[in-house]
Formats: sequence, structure tokens, C-alpha cells
Amino acid sequence: PLLRETLFDGQEEGLQQAAAEVGHHLRRTLVGNLEDFEFSALRLNVGDNQLRASGRWSDEVALAFELRAGTLQNLSPLLAGGLQASGSIAGPRSGPNLTLTATGTDIVAGAQRIDALQLDVDGQLAAHRLTLAMRSPLGEAELQLRGGFGDADAATGSAPATPLRWDGSLLSGTLRTELGDWQLQDAAALQLSPTQISMAQQCWSQGASALCVQGDWDDSAALEASATLSGYPLSNFNSSSSISSSAGTSNTSGAALSALRSRLPPGASFDGTATAQASISGRLTDTPEDLALDLRLDLGAGHAALIGTAGSAGLAEDTGEGTPLPEEFHWQSAVLTASRRDNRWLLDAGVDFDQPDLAATGISVQ
Repeated sequence: PLLRETLFDGQEEGLQQAAAEVGHHLRRTLVGNLEDFEFSALRLNVGDNQLRASGRWSDEVALAFELRAGTLQNLSPLLAGGLQASGSIAGPRSGPNLTLTATGTDIVAGAQRIDALQLDVDGQLAAHRLTLAMRSPLGEAELQLRGGFGDADAATGSAPATPLRWDGSLLSGTLRTELGDWQLQDAAALQLSPTQISMAQQCWSQGASALCVQGDWDDSAALEASATLSGYPLSNFNSSSSISSSAGTSNTSGAALSALRSRLPPGASFDGTATAQASISGRLTDTPEDLALDLRLDLGAGHAALIGTAGSAGLAEDTGEGTPLPEEFHWQSAVLTASRRDNRWLLDAGVDFDQPDLAATGISVQ
């Protein structure tokens, strides 16, 4: 069959009509009878958003498509922003090559926001490579992945009747967050489908620090996820003034941590390392009470120095010469544990203080 030109306009009704018509044609020609098909122009308009496609599906595939969606809010009230994409599927039907380039700006999906997005895909349906660059209020990410749609029909290249499953690996990655810059240590397996998401343990490093995460989700709303943090230096939270006054001190996370440092007293400095474990399990339902949360934070041994200002009376000792001395707090151990069950929190914290300045007077504080 030859589809010369198909044009749909409108918003919700137009989108439903377009999906029904295109789905009918594709099911009949591609999945149902495995017939060849060709169309010279396929246009789907929903508000200002438009999808164009043309080409043929036969023994030799040659399809091209372009998406111009500058107003995603016309597709759903939960969406906003703009998305542009173009690509092609070409080659033998048994294993056509896929190329895709997509860019997005100011994308909002529910409570999530992506300021900028760049996606590139190249390879066959069963084996391709993806490069993703993304910036959001949480930070920036640059990722490289490799994988394929394992459930695709290898003989025809057609979509299966069951939901597609993408199997692959996260090969490399860089994260820039308020907690510093992180590099992926080793490749980690991923499995994505409409009914299941599985993420094997992946570990990210920042100097001597390591952050490892893993998780699983399925369409019954069951969620299991955990994370561990080790060797994270508390000196990352030192204020800019304390860093500049420390000879030989370098901190590659300075710019990333600026938002956190601005909430701390000027001149504050910390010494020690943090270790943490967190886990979440339960069912993702409309009420979050079903989720069980566990957290443990261990600061080991360390100390904090806080310098007072005119508005922080009692925080530091004033020398009487206009230069307050830092107030030192030393601890041998500091541990916080928290858990939530049935929407009730249980907290436990303990700090073992060790103040050297008081020890010289014969006073012990614990």
C-alpha cells in the first residue's frame, strides 16, 4: 500500500485520531501480514507540534522522520518545553541501521525539569550506541550507553507483540552535582521496558570517595533501591574563605558546592569523612506511606571550626580586637540512623565529643 499524504490537526482529538489511524496502518501492513509499505509524506500535527515521516519498509528499508515539538504542553498539561528530533532507519530489513539526534530545552514532566537535553543514537535496533548530555536543577550528566532491543524480530526487524525490552550497559559517565563531580568506575548493566526497570550496581568515584547505587522496579509498582557512600571528605563543605586561607589546599568541587556552602557560616571549615547507607523498598502507589526507608550516616572522627560574625553572638570567642577566634568542635564518633515504617519515623543519633581545649583544664566532655 502507498500512503501519499496523511495530515492530522488538532490537540487531544487530533492526537487520538492520528495514533489510531497510524497504528491501524502499521499493524495491518507491518505486523499483521509483513507486507511492504511506502509513504511519501506522513504529517501529524498537534497544535504547533509536528511529526513528519517518509520512506519505505521492504527488503531494503529507507525511512526518515523529523519531530518539531516546540510546545509540549499541547500534548499534555503535565508537559512543557520544546523537543526537536530527526533520524532515519536504513538498510536490510533483517538489520536496519538507526540514527537519531534529539535536542530539548526547558522540558517539564510533572515535577521534573530538564533545562537542556542532547541525545544521539547510532547503530542497529539490536545493537546501538547512545550518547546523552543533560542539564537540570540537580546538576549535569554526560552518559554513554550501548545495548539493543532484544525482543525485536531479528528476521524482519519488526516490533514484537510483547512490550520491547532494551538490554545494555552504561559504559561511561560524568555527573556534576552539588556534591561534586563523579566519574563512573566500571560499566554497569541496565534493562529497560514498559513493565520493568533493572539497574545493576554502578559505582561513581570522586577522588577517594565512592558512591554506589542499584535498583529494580516493575509494573506492579514494586520498588527496591539502595545506595552507599564511602570516604566522602567533609572538607568539601568548607567555606570559600576558609579554602583560600588554607595554603596548598585544592578543592575540585568548589563551584558545584557553592550552593551548599552559602547556607553555612562564613569561614566554616570541617575535617573528617562521611560514610552513608540508604535503602528504599515498597510499592509506588498514590500514597508514599507504603515505602520503607532506612538511612545510616557515620561521620567517624573529625572536627568543625565555626567563625562568628556580628550577627552570631556566642558562636565564637571575640578577642576584643575585632577578630573573632574560631569555635572548635571535636568528636570521636558521630552516627545518625533513621528508618520509616507505616509512615512513622524512628530516629537515633549519638555524638562522642572530645574537646582538647577542655582536656587541658582537666574537664572531659562526652
